Amino acid sequence: MKVSILITTYRQAQTVLDAVESALAQDHPDLEVVVSDDASDDETQELLVRHAGDPRLRVRRNEHNLGRVANYRRLLNDLATGDWALALDGDDYLVNRGYVSNAMKLVTNHPELVLVFGRIQKRAENTNVLREPLKNRSLTGGVFNGNDLFLRLPLGEVGFYHNACIFDRREAIRHDFYRSEIVSSDWESLHRLILGRQVGFVDEVASVWRRNSSGVTMQACMADHCDNLEAITAPYERAKSLAQIGAPELDGWLRSMLYQEGHRVLKRVRGASPSDILGYLREIGRLRPTSAARLAVDPVVVYSLLRAVFSPSNRSPGAASSEALPN
Repeated sequence: MKVSILITTYRQAQTVLDAVESALAQDHPDLEVVVSDDASDDETQELLVRHAGDPRLRVRRNEHNLGRVANYRRLLNDLATGDWALALDGDDYLVNRGYVSNAMKLVTNHPELVLVFGRIQKRAENTNVLREPLKNRSLTGGVFNGNDLFLRLPLGEVGFYHNACIFDRREAIRHDFYRSEIVSSDWESLHRLILGRQVGFVDEVASVWRRNSSGVTMQACMADHCDNLEAITAPYERAKSLAQIGAPELDGWLRSMLYQEGHRVLKRVRGASPSDILGYLREIGRLRPTSAARLAVDPVVVYSLLRAVFSPSNRSPGAASSEALPN
């Protein structure tokens, strides 16, 4: 089965070669690496020329900047030709040259699979420090029911990291992958895909996710975070429509996920006005009042609100941005 490694990049000349070379180093025999450069104005194209002789590599440059999510859609729907796909950002890279092969062996033995995932490491900005998240450490390699993994998401035991997921490309297209212009468009897509299906896990570190302050996750404002709640509500609605998970259990999943996302965002928020924070809480309350009520008495949230109220430089609504704190 042919696997497409999809690499989106924009102004990432310093890191994109790591992504491309790690993809080309994979030992899977039927592989293509497709790069979609979103109209970068740096040295990206000049750097990629050094691998122009590799027949597995195709590089395309968009005439106009499409944006992160639209660039993913173009890669998946229009440029890729593989049966399965793995997506890398231009600042991520694979670390196990046998990861794609190992994933596809699992697919060969279990053709009912729609997705295979592995573990990742996070790399701190401007350092070589690698840290592996706790998620997925308790899993053993094999096949899982997607609904069961979905229900374990609020427990923090399972994480579907974009750069470690290999998925059935045709099924992804059928599920309208990358349909939402939100920060977590990948999770919104992946979590919908696994519902009602079988999922494989390869118990090894597949890739490294560079965390940097210029990334879209770190630059999101409070309005972005409000929109990003769709990454929770859309999979919930999908699960609800399948009617394979009991209503009480599914409702508990939604309450927990909204609370955890709110806590994560408000723990990291910097520069947001009190009205921005309250607006975010109101949006969560509109979806599930109990989640908002729990957040409203959470010490972390109260501290964020008080900090916004008593910090004159942060009272402007236009200053609503986020900054990462150590997890």
